[in-house]
Amino acid sequence: MIDLILTCLITGLMVGIVALSFTVLKRMDIANKLFMIADVLLLIGLAIILVCIYIEDNFV
Repeated sequence: MIDLILTCLITGLMVGIVALSFTVLKRMDIANKLFMIADVLLLIGLAIILVCIYIEDNFV
């Protein structure tokens, strides 16, 4: 489970950095798509963390 969380968070950060580089190059169409992908990856990672905390608190 920790592998999935770290994969989502690290990949989201990497995609966000690539999107920033496209922003600098004035390629806003690609940058906007990459920012949306980065947001989704980061939200998935954080949602998994919240679900793990919820399960640990209620079922242990």
